Amino acid sequence: MQSNIVVSVLAGTGLWCIQQVAVDSSENIRKFTKGILLLIAILTASSQIKQNYKVCDLSNNLIMHDYGRKLLDAAPKNAILMVEGDMPSLTTRYLRFCEYYRPDVDIVDQELIGFPWFKPMHQHIFRQYIFPFDREMYYKDVLARKGENYAFSYNFKNVFDVHLQKRIPLYIYPFMKHSDEEWKSYYDLVPVSALYEVRAKSNPYEVSSYLDIVEKQDYNFNANMDYCDAVLYPERSWEYVIAESCGHTAFFTPEHAHRIITAQSEHMKPASRSTMHRIFMLYKRAMKTLNIEEENGLSRHLYGADHNKNYGVMAYLLYTSYLNYAPRDELIAAKYGRIMCEQWETYFSRTSGKDTDGLRRVMKDAVRRFPDLLSDDKYSF
Repeated sequence: MQSNIVVSVLAGTGLWCIQQVAVDSSENIRKFTKGILLLIAILTASSQIKQNYKVCDLSNNLIMHDYGRKLLDAAPKNAILMVEGDMPSLTTRYLRFCEYYRPDVDIVDQELIGFPWFKPMHQHIFRQYIFPFDREMYYKDVLARKGENYAFSYNFKNVFDVHLQKRIPLYIYPFMKHSDEEWKSYYDLVPVSALYEVRAKSNPYEVSSYLDIVEKQDYNFNANMDYCDAVLYPERSWEYVIAESCGHTAFFTPEHAHRIITAQSEHMKPASRSTMHRIFMLYKRAMKTLNIEEENGLSRHLYGADHNKNYGVMAYLLYTSYLNYAPRDELIAAKYGRIMCEQWETYFSRTSGKDTDGLRRVMKDAVRRFPDLLSDDKYSF
């Protein structure tokens, strides 16, 4: 940018000097010089347009629009969506108030509700959102972080209490990062589609019911991989950041179901196989969606390496179940074992082999048991 400014200033100065020389010349020379300078200016501007038009043409760049719609579409009817951060807050509120999209959803900015002016200025636009009480509550950590103008706020436990008691669906995006953590003793954030559902710890999801919900959902924000084009949208661009960060949400649901089932003492027994396979398929769907095969033959992963590890762990659980518990099936076990090895190898390559000794021992044992595990197509799903 700076170098272009210098070149432009020098070029403009040079053209001005040429024109000044022409002013002192004959009429014909002045006309000829003016024509040449005009032609140079037109050609220079045209070449810049031709060279940069593709990069600068954002007429089809709808990522912010798609991003906001995806978040609003994930919310059920008459829900409250509590957002944090500029991009989710501004995109959803623009769609809600400027395009009148999803007028049934109340959008509440987690950071703004702490300001004293928020309630008098916003309470008239909310359909479902309830301010916990008129008496304001002192919020020490916010005062320390934001200053005196941010000193009075509501405790998030109070916010969750008043809405869930009235059965008003309450969702969070992308997370709760405030240091007010009293709510964590009473509520969980359960990933559902692109959002987190606020759910009482006393009323957890049963894993099969949870899978019934999430298997039907289209959480795939990254259907248009053009948003991850390295030329049009380099890694520091907002487009790339949104596409990649949203990629992580595809794994939140299988990983949550993964945690539920592994908390059960009998999860390795055959009775849990069908449930674990459903979780396995959610991982597989996410991986398929978020791996981009580039022209050079390499893969770009729009998600963190830990997701490879967790997918491999779920494959390991199924591999061990079919191998060690009746009814046994070595062929099916080996198929899960192959996925396990592939995912853990990818994890190793992406993390420089940190803390991998235990995983490597499991892989070596699997390859000893099935020597052609990674090469024979009969072990592919």
